[in-house]
Amino acid sequence: MSSCVNGGRMEPASGTRTLRRYDWKASAYAPYLVPASWRVEKYLQSYEEPVNCAGCGKQLKWGETFTSAEIHDMAGLGYGICGECYDSELARKRAASKGAKR
Repeated sequence: MSSCVNGGRMEPASGTRTLRRYDWKASAYAPYLVPASWRVEKYLQSYEEPVNCAGCGKQLKWGETFTSAEIHDMAGLGYGICGECYDSELARKRAASKGAKR
């Protein structure tokens, strides 16, 4: 896949942005692509700023987001996600921890 430099980071040339998504069962990160048109953030000063959920792309205000337990930057900081995606992430985490205890 060809790449281009975007803000000092190597990004796919296909109009996407590469984040990292944690897989609870594999206990490892995998590349996670979101459309470049999505505004996914880890921090904003204004709670009224419009952003996209890093999980599903739903548009919402920054103040309505939850910190993702799965979708992170290279330092491990979570991106903002909607409540539905947050609930899904926690369910996957619980399922993986139950499977590991058996």
